[in-house]
Amino acid sequence: GIDYDLGAARYKLMDLAGAEKSLAQAVQATPNDFNALDLLATVEIHLAKWDEASGLLRRALAIRPDDATALLGQGHCQVERKEYAAAVETLHRALHADPTELQAHFFLSRAYLALGQTAEAQHEAVLHQLMMQRFTFMPLAAKQLDENAIVPEARSLLEQHQEDAALEVYRRHVSGSYVTPGDAWV
Repeated sequence: GIDYDLGAARYKLMDLAGAEKSLAQAVQATPNDFNALDLLATVEIHLAKWDEASGLLRRALAIRPDDATALLGQGHCQVERKEYAAAVETLHRALHADPTELQAHFFLSRAYLALGQTAEAQHEAVLHQLMMQRFTFMPLAAKQLDENAIVPEARSLLEQHQEDAALEVYRRHVSGSYVTPGDAWV
């Protein structure tokens, strides 16, 4: 398992060439390891090696036919390889396995457009955009509502040139997974 662990670590560091080498060794050592096949395919996608990634994903999908991530990767490869009809089928399978795969809508839009199905392409593009907004901006809206409660106190402290006290009001009041150390300054 050391080759897989090294490959995963190198991938996280975006050392794609190193990840590719380590993960290829992991796949060679354990040819039916779904995780190694899937992660190596992900690396190959980042390197725009569509044929290699597609082959690895076919092997991964033989092990787990309904894995949404592998199906999404295969659909992406099919779009890049201009296999649009196959991509539509694969991406629909990905969405059936996991309806929250928002990238599937993006690639479906591209595939439908290439097939000349503009209404379907537009529909998928709109779905992708709406899902992106929902997943991206919901925490920001909640954060803004939370911050509104302290604005008068913080503004008063700032007007009195008590910046540290205003930052402390923010830190004391606001919490959550979306808070970063720089948020108080912003």
